[in-house]
Amino acid sequence: MASKAKIPGWYREAAAIMARSGCGLKQATLDIEREMTIEECQAVERRSEFQEVLREEEDKYRVGIADRPSRSKSVAIGILVDSIEKLHKQGDYDKAAAAIEKLAKLEGWIGNDSNVNIMLGVTAKDIEAQKKRILEEIEQSRESAKEVLSN
Repeated sequence: MASKAKIPGWYREAAAIMARSGCGLKQATLDIEREMTIEECQAVERRSEFQEVLREEEDKYRVGIADRPSRSKSVAIGILVDSIEKLHKQGDYDKAAAAIEKLAKLEGWIGNDSNVNIMLGVTAKDIEAQKKRILEEIEQSRESAKEVLSN
């Protein structure tokens, strides 16, 4: 990649807007109040420096979504239900029906009934806290056993 000193600062700002909204460079330049023609935007979009900045901003956006604390199964279900309603309103009944089937599987309404999710609602933070508590109890038990054996 070319040195970062050669990359105009507005590239990153425009690329961040493009990554978040899915718009093109022309719209992003309007949003940052930078006047450019369509031809100029097309030329910039072809530059490897700009493509690299755009990839970086898209990756940052995706990481932000993945690391969002509120991301959960409930959020995914909400998005799916919202999408189903939109498909139904548009008259895309086949797509809506297929999405309803996916929702039913996600909710556990259909599928293998023998699978019971015993970890429902348990987060990685909860597991780590319990692991730490158990390890502390084991260490305390070892210390107690050493005291009993030494007496």
